[in-house]
Amino acid sequence: MVFWGSDEFELIIKAQYEQKLEDLNCTFWRESSCTYCVSPKGLTTAFKINLFTSEINSREKLISPNGNSLLSVAKFRIRQVKLANSEYTVLGFINMKTLETEFVVISTNEFVKKLSIREPESINSQIVNLRFWLMEDRSLFETVNMSLEGEWYFLSKGFNGRLADKEEWCFTSYLNNWGPIACQSLYS
Repeated sequence: MVFWGSDEFELIIKAQYEQKLEDLNCTFWRESSCTYCVSPKGLTTAFKINLFTSEINSREKLISPNGNSLLSVAKFRIRQVKLANSEYTVLGFINMKTLETEFVVISTNEFVKKLSIREPESINSQIVNLRFWLMEDRSLFETVNMSLEGEWYFLSKGFNGRLADKEEWCFTSYLNNWGPIACQSLYS
């Protein structure tokens, strides 16, 4: 397995993110290290997207404490002030089994709403800590405060699926879903 340093890791994610914006027929420029102003080609209106890249930890085991097999573990530390100034939040990380870049694409309002329900105390802190588990079936869950018992109860897949599949910590529907940004590009 190949592991990159954090600088290379961030560059790979940013390059693939920028390529995706070009594929969506958008022009863009950086307003800051993580904030992009994005505009559909040919238009003068722009919207803002914050891109956050995960911390890399080559020692992270791809198995949960209860033995659930994982494709990746992605950890983020996000400054709360960065969330306030964008229409969308994109979280980029590397799938450590396939070495492909994965993106969580979500409106910032929806992201903050999910966090406030899941982790109410995080909304009042300056730094938001997140940990995502990408499961073998490509389900994605935010698990930063998930206990061993919580994992067993909510994330273990039973006869009718996981209990967490429709909960606030499920981010599966946002995984590599560029539809909202594509639509924003079309209708801006």
